[in-house]
Order: sequence, then C-alpha cells, then structure tokens
Amino acid sequence: MSQIITKFVKDLAIVSGSSAAHGKIGSGAAAATSALFSDGAGGTSFRDILSSDISTLSVANITASSNSTLTTLSALTSATSLAVSGSQVSGGTFGAVNGSAITNLAAANMSGVLPVGVTGGSGLSIATTQLGGQVTLAQLPTIANDTILGNNSGSAGVPIALTVAQVNAILPVFTSSLNGLVPASGGGTANFLRADGTFAAPSGATSGTVTSVGFADLSTAPIYTVTNSPVTTSGTLDITLNTQAANSVFAGPTTGSAAQPAFRSLVVADLSFAGAASGVATLDGSGKIPLSQLPATLMEFKGSWNPNTNTPALVDGTGTTGFTYWVSALDLSPVAGLSDPSMYNFQIGDLVIYNGSAWVLVTPAAGVQSVNGAQGAVVMSMATANGFAGTYTGTALTVSTTITGILQGNGTAISAASTTGSGAVVLATNPVFVTPNLGTPSAIVLTNASGVLPVGVTGGSGLSIASTQLTGQVAIANGGTGQSTAAAAFAALSPLTTAGDIIIENNTPAPARLGIGSTGQVLTVVAGLPAWSNTAVTAVNAKETFVLSGTDITNQFVTLAHTPLANSTDLLIQGAGDQLEGASYDYTVSGATIVFQNGLATGGVSALVAGDILQVQYEY
Repeated sequence: MSQIITKFVKDLAIVSGSSAAHGKIGSGAAAATSALFSDGAGGTSFRDILSSDISTLSVANITASSNSTLTTLSALTSATSLAVSGSQVSGGTFGAVNGSAITNLAAANMSGVLPVGVTGGSGLSIATTQLGGQVTLAQLPTIANDTILGNNSGSAGVPIALTVAQVNAILPVFTSSLNGLVPASGGGTANFLRADGTFAAPSGATSGTVTSVGFADLSTAPIYTVTNSPVTTSGTLDITLNTQAANSVFAGPTTGSAAQPAFRSLVVADLSFAGAASGVATLDGSGKIPLSQLPATLMEFKGSWNPNTNTPALVDGTGTTGFTYWVSALDLSPVAGLSDPSMYNFQIGDLVIYNGSAWVLVTPAAGVQSVNGAQGAVVMSMATANGFAGTYTGTALTVSTTITGILQGNGTAISAASTTGSGAVVLATNPVFVTPNLGTPSAIVLTNASGVLPVGVTGGSGLSIASTQLTGQVAIANGGTGQSTAAAAFAALSPLTTAGDIIIENNTPAPARLGIGSTGQVLTVVAGLPAWSNTAVTAVNAKETFVLSGTDITNQFVTLAHTPLANSTDLLIQGAGDQLEGASYDYTVSGATIVFQNGLATGGVSALVAGDILQVQYEY
C-alpha cells in the first residue's frame, strides 16, 4: 500500500511540478504516511490520506506486493483478476469482484474468514486441501421466510429456497403403509379421513336434522323401564332397572349357543369350581354327593363275600381303603391270608372292611344273629320250636301235643307220661299239678316252682325238701357249678380260657369270651360290642394356668377342664418368692381335680398361697 501511495504522490508531484507557476508546496516536515494535498487556497500541504481522496481504484493501480496486507477490497469493482501471493487476507471481505478468478489464494495466505459474496466469473476455485474447519450456518446466505432449502428440479442441481407449495408437491400423500401428507378433503363437514388415506362419509350416515332423542330396551328379556322418551326439545331420559326374583343372576343361557343374557337362577354349570379341586361338591339327581367327589377313605360297598370260599378273594395288604363287603355265609373259623384278630366267627350280615393294610370284621350294632339256631329270614311256628305244636295268644302258650318223656300236658294241666325219660320243663308261675307217677327219674329240673327243690327225689307224694337235707354239689348240667368254693365255681362257669381274656355281654345277650388282643391294640367299641382295634388312641396335650385365689387355698384344690391320663400330670409353680416345686407326693389327681397335699398344702414346706401361679401340663 505504501508503494501505491508513493506512486500516487509521485504522480501528483509531477503534476504539481508542471504547475509550479500555479501553486506552492507548503513547508513543514511530513510524516511517513502523509501525502501532499491541495489545501483549497491555492497552496499545498502534507496530511494523511483519506478515503475520500480515492474515488475510484482501478486494478491497474494495484501492482504485485509481497510485504503488505489487504484488509478491505470492497472498492475492487472492475478488477478482472486478483493474484494474491505471499500476502494475507484477514478481517474483511472482498465485496463484489467482477473478475473471473482469484488465484494463488492458499490456506497460508488466509486467516479468520472465507471470502464470500464473490459474484460474476466462473467462481472461486479453492482446492479442498487448502481449506480447514467447516462453513457455519451464519456464513450461509439468508433465505426467504417459510422456505426450505432443497431441489425440486427432478435432477441433481444447486439447492434453492423452496416454498410451502413446492415442498407439498415433493412430499407423498400417506397410505395404509406409508407416512405422508393428509390429502385434500374437498371441503364440507360430512366426510371423514379413513385409514386408507381417503375422505369418505361414514357407513350408513345420512344427512338431516335430529328432531328427537329416545332410548329403548330392545333386549329379548328387557331389564330397564324407560320414561320421558323420546325427548323432542329438552328434557331427561329416565331409565330404571326392573325388579327381579330373589336369588337371580344376570347371565347368558345355561346351555347351547351364545344368546342375550337375562336374569335367571344359578345352575351348576355357572360355577366353574363346582366339583373341581378346592371347590365345592355337587349333588346328583337324588340329592346325594357323587361317589367320585367323596374322599377315598370313606366306605364303599363292593358286594357280598363268602368266608367259606373266600369269594371274592381277600388278602391282607391288597385292597383300597374303605372297600366294604357284606358277609353272605356263616363261618366260625379264620380265613387264610386274613390275620386280623377280628377275622373269625363270621355271621351273615357282618361287614368286612379294608383299613389300608388289613381286612377287619365289623359286627352290625343291631339285629338278631340267629333264631333257634337258624339264620336269615326265619319264620317261627310251633312246629319249628323243637317239635312242639300249639298256639300262642297274648302271653299264653297252649301246648296241643303230648310231650313225650317225663310229662305230658293237655293245655291246662301237666300229668304223668306213660313213658320215662329226661328233660326240662319251664312252668308258669303257680302251675296246677296233678298227682304224678314219676317213677325213678334220673333228674328233674323245675323252674318257677316255688318252695320245692326237685333234686334226687324218689317216690313219695311231695317235692318239699329242706336245703339241710341236701349234700354234695349240684352239677353244672343240673344248674349248679359242681364246685364247693366261690373261686372254683366262677372258674367253672366262666367262658375264659386264656390269660388276658375278658368277659363281655354279647348280642344274645349272654356272657361271652373276648380273647386277649395283640400287642399295641386298644379296646374300642365296634357295632355296639367291645373289640380290639389296631387304631392307636392319640393323647391330647393340654396346659392350663391358674392364678390361685383365696378360695383355691381354702379348698386346697383346682379343677382341670379334662380328666388327665394316668401319670401324665406335671406341675409348674411360680410363687411370690423362691417357690419350691412340690415333689410328686405333694399332690394327687382325682378325676379332673388336682388336690394339694403335704408340702403344697397349707403349712407345708412349699405351701401355696393366694397369688401364686400354678401351671398344669397333662394329657387326656
């Protein structure tokens, strides 16, 4: 630039030199950056160069320079080319350069800015290797409002600012499978946009004016009552539920195809949990729970069983718990393969049940086992009563046949028979006797004949014998014991045969022997009679706590809620001080009562007092 100014001043000096006659150069020292200018009064002086001093700067006035810096080239309006070599362009812009090219613009010669706004010519040719950084949005030219940079020419080209209409023309309309613009509706209020991208009127829609609004229950079985319907101007539709029968539910049909629901009674099919696991049991047509829904441990009748032939075959260890058979034949002997102690002396009508491990016999609690030695449906007549014939009216038995043997009767009296023999006759109270001819009987037993003892009577006219006249023992066959002591007499009459046997009263009723059970069995009641059972009796543990009152101390006892089992009671005592625990002999158990004794009683070494806490642990 100093060279440009120097040349400019030199040219001016030449001009001034040729015009010396017309002006003068002012005196005074000139600065390095000053130039000689006219002072407007016919003279000249040195001053700084102003921008107004240079009205037009032609490219011809700019020569090559390698040691100056160009900061503003906005005045270069007619340059055809600009060669930059070794200089730096910084801080400004080129403005409008009408030249065809700027050459020798290396990255090393530029700092800070990228000269933009260059117009005309063939453009700014800059190798990519000579550029660093990125063009910022602020360095891009401005575009009109509501426009988008793009290319709608149909081929590759320079981006332009596209208008909304031009953008809409580029973007597609949406379809059922493609995103895009909403198509034009065509106007109006009747059509609606569909999922396929078209506008159409709703199916069944018609145009018109609503004149009224109403409500109607069109169900097969209406459940609503509607009033104030229709409303033609303004008002309220009143809808109320109809009353229904008690215990009704609103549900679909009980069977068949789907149909409108209605109020009806529940059925089993409505309950998904009926007859299901963890649900509820159902009833069959007779109001009974089906066998399939009962626990497996219940009794299930399987039919008849003959112990004589073991038909069907039963054996311990094989069976289903609860299976039950009805005994169809009499058999007093055990059956092979059935080892339970109850499995013998089978009577018709007994029950045989499998308990999970063995078959056991259960005798029914009621019913006659035999009549005069006969079982089953026995019909009694005089002919079946040991050969007697006669009639029975009320409480009187009239014998119409002759009793062969010792006596004979005709219905009102007993007389001697024509033959001799032996036997027993039971007479009514105060019988009428006729003079008999007894002969020499071996034995006669009379029952209900008060005042006489017809034993060993031979001849004579009476049967009145004092007991002091009797000697010896009456044999069991004659109604005695055949023994002289009570113990021997009891042993002679007792049905017991083995150690551990017990006497029970059977269904006859008569004394009977119940043999000793097996180890671990317990005595229980089966069908009304004592029997041994393998079922263990489970004791229940109990614990009761008493805060002793003055009354308890006075009474010297407390009463438990249950009666303890033998030797199962333990006491734990907590007193006001160091209460001693009584020894086992310091109390007794009487039924459900704990009685304080000795050390625990009043005056004892561990005497209980009101306020003490007594805890009793026991089994029952």
